[in-house]
Amino acid sequence: MKIKLLSFTILSSIMLTACGGGSSSNNSSQPSSGNGQTSGNTSNQQWTSYDFYTDQKDGYFIDKEVLTVKDGKAYSKETSTDPSYHSYKGITVTSDGLYDEVNAPVDAQLGHYSGTIQASNTQWTLSPYSSIGSKGLQYTQKYTTLNLSGKNLLEVLSPADYYAITRNLTDKYPVKHYLLDLYANISKVKFPEGSSCLQLQEFSNTQEYLDLDADLKNKEQQNQLAQGWLEFKNDTTTTLRNFKDTTAYLKENTNSDSPYGYALYKNNYYSAFLTPKGLEFNMNEWLKSYQDDLKTGTAEEKAYANYVIAATQNMCHLYNAKAAQTIASAVKF
Repeated sequence: MKIKLLSFTILSSIMLTACGGGSSSNNSSQPSSGNGQTSGNTSNQQWTSYDFYTDQKDGYFIDKEVLTVKDGKAYSKETSTDPSYHSYKGITVTSDGLYDEVNAPVDAQLGHYSGTIQASNTQWTLSPYSSIGSKGLQYTQKYTTLNLSGKNLLEVLSPADYYAITRNLTDKYPVKHYLLDLYANISKVKFPEGSSCLQLQEFSNTQEYLDLDADLKNKEQQNQLAQGWLEFKNDTTTTLRNFKDTTAYLKENTNSDSPYGYALYKNNYYSAFLTPKGLEFNMNEWLKSYQDDLKTGTAEEKAYANYVIAATQNMCHLYNAKAAQTIASAVKF
């Protein structure tokens, strides 16, 4: 699953909203039970996420991911209108574990196996797949349920752009023109009764982990990564870190709390990104600075805070069956 259960897509969608309307990607995903209702049997669920993004040459594309929880196992099936779309399945290492979704089995109907999962209506805890049986790392996501009945599709699928369009603020918060025709169509559609979604409230982990990224078939890239690894090894400002079968040299990231660098894992080189143990994201904490701006900020800061907070209110990350069917019909995918 793109899971860490959606950690990357969810958090990026939130950050894109914070950067203003008109981003090149508008992610909207919500968890939903297979029958479109809140399921009493929370061990079996199915949710759908959508990602709309633009390409200056070819217009816009749509990615769709169906997340299935069945008998305590999590699966992900991805499709896209982008002919160059490539599903990313990576490698994650901890001090004592290997979590290699890239090597996980694939179910013909449900898609890529992501690991075992404990799922309720509002909390998912994923133990990611490990080919060697590693057990220490878990990802926990906490959600709140939003009722979408009667809401405009655009208001939910791209709340930042909806806010800018309906308030004539597109000069300040531009909307990509490739998406305007799509937006015009979906803005005429409302979600029917029984539509709902999940909005991420918190994401956390049980262990510090290192994500490894590389295309091992690309020899030129391997040479570049090897050169980067050697440069970081000889850089006195980097830190040597050892993980499971992995030697990494990392540098602090001025834009985040996550150090980055290069890693050598089983004779191959990778870009590497470190995530500390514990809380990765909390919606209330993230919104606090904007809420503070409403009280003490400048006029411009208050206007921007209103924009972000309003957009966040309707942000969905996983859709139930009823909502997903409505979106599929509207966008014809």
